[in-house]
Amino acid sequence: MDFSNLIIMTEVQIPFYISIFIIGSIVGSFIATLVIRWPKTQSIIYGRSSCDQCGHKLQVRDLIPLISYSLQHGKCRYCNGSIDPLHWHIELMVAALSILAFILFPVQQAAGLMIWLWLFIPLAILDYKYLWLPNRLIIITIIAAPVIGPLMNDVSIVSRLIGAMIGYLFLETLRIAFKKLRNKEAMGGGDPSLVV
Repeated sequence: MDFSNLIIMTEVQIPFYISIFIIGSIVGSFIATLVIRWPKTQSIIYGRSSCDQCGHKLQVRDLIPLISYSLQHGKCRYCNGSIDPLHWHIELMVAALSILAFILFPVQQAAGLMIWLWLFIPLAILDYKYLWLPNRLIIITIIAAPVIGPLMNDVSIVSRLIGAMIGYLFLETLRIAFKKLRNKEAMGGGDPSLVV
């Protein structure tokens, strides 16, 4: 049997997957910071990263996704306070899902799916932990949809818009009807918007 093609393919794929893993973990680090700090009304853009416990400004060596947490045994090197494990959970999840997209789908579809996951994961976590879907994140997702959609399949923009409107109206009708009948919320107002 000739294994030369398999060896060449592996030599190309391994560095590619490692690169996707690194990029995914970096994006995951940002997502983790977003879902931990945003609900506390802390800035995720301005100012340097700091320890959630003591507020000490973190150095580059403290911010390497997955590696810093492992080397520091989940502790801040300055105050020995515990680092929220959600950081490495999200970093690993985003990195792993990013690679999985490229394993399961052709490159173009995988790229679209990976970006969609990057947008959806923070929404899913914020909704799960706080029952909160920030309008700003939903708007970013809606704006990105016309760019991501064509990468994933060849459905026309008109069909996408019709599908989005039908999905939105269906969920919004269910939400309003449930509230009228049971006098309580079954889902938040942001949930129907996610369909768009």
